[in-house]
Amino acid sequence: MTVKVINTREIPLTENLADKLISAGFESVHLPLIKHEAKKIPEGAIDFLNEADWIFLTSAVAVNFFKPFLPSRPIKLATIGPQTSYSLREHGFDINLEASSYYGSDLVKEWLDLGFEKQKILLPQSSLANPKLAQTLLQTGHEVFEWFLYDTVPNMEVAEEFLVYLSEERVVWTFASPSAWKSFEERVKALPKDHLIVAIGQTTARSIRRSGYQVDLVPEKPSFSEMVTMIIEKVGKKNDI
Repeated sequence: MTVKVINTREIPLTENLADKLISAGFESVHLPLIKHEAKKIPEGAIDFLNEADWIFLTSAVAVNFFKPFLPSRPIKLATIGPQTSYSLREHGFDINLEASSYYGSDLVKEWLDLGFEKQKILLPQSSLANPKLAQTLLQTGHEVFEWFLYDTVPNMEVAEEFLVYLSEERVVWTFASPSAWKSFEERVKALPKDHLIVAIGQTTARSIRRSGYQVDLVPEKPSFSEMVTMIIEKVGKKNDI
């Protein structure tokens, strides 16, 4: 029986990564347990955008929601992750700083190391975003506006399909955020013994472990490419794929 690798986030795997799984003998399944809903534009956001020196974008989802507001005037952009940068470049924007890791703390450190005097920084992000990024920038004397673009909510449209996969054998569940895990945990009473849990990074892994579940795999770098490679190498070998 083919091992099914289930991507639980709203955005599907890229075609290249899905094909990589399929070529390695897996079945690639997109089952979004969460979805994102746009929030109202907060008061003062557009005025701040018009005066901002920098925009920090921390995910491809944030880019998708922020697309209508990307300014035509020259402005500096800082990002986390190549997928975020790719999404911006698709719209004709150059990236001034891409963090060397997938963590907000590293983006802030590397940006602060550039030694800018007081800057106005816009942070378009999820309502669940870690506040430490903004707090650190504020504490170092910069002006920051947190624009909460979207909420992350459970996707109940896949409830029946979810139960089908939960009852099947040889399933790998992948989680890219604590919110995706929370949506999963609220739906399941017990995980079958032959099901595996893969977290994209340590933040998500900690959320899973706090719930009393075992995390079977966590890639060294929190990226989908690393995660897919690890699944192929570790799970494929274990299941003679």
